[in-house]
Amino acid sequence: VKMGGHTQIYRPREKAVLAHRFSHTAARTEFQRVVLIRRADGKLVASTTGFQGSGRLLSMVGANGLVILPHGQDNYEAGSVVEALILDRIEMEETISG
Repeated sequence: VKMGGHTQIYRPREKAVLAHRFSHTAARTEFQRVVLIRRADGKLVASTTGFQGSGRLLSMVGANGLVILPHGQDNYEAGSVVEALILDRIEMEETISG
């Protein structure tokens, strides 16, 4: 990729706030499929795409990112801040007025 003249060869990473509780195996780092939304205040919010099993391809269809859940902790509560790997464009959160 670099030889092809590309200057950004890695996917961008950014801090994201978890919209709800995430569980995983504490013994290893996991990359979980998520939908990332940008709030009006600029913060990135991550919501799971559902069951994260390796054979579950449907959860990848709507994903635009991966959250990185480091080893050593079983659960990450809603509001926790973790690193997200951005795979596709991020939509702005819709605001309802009225």
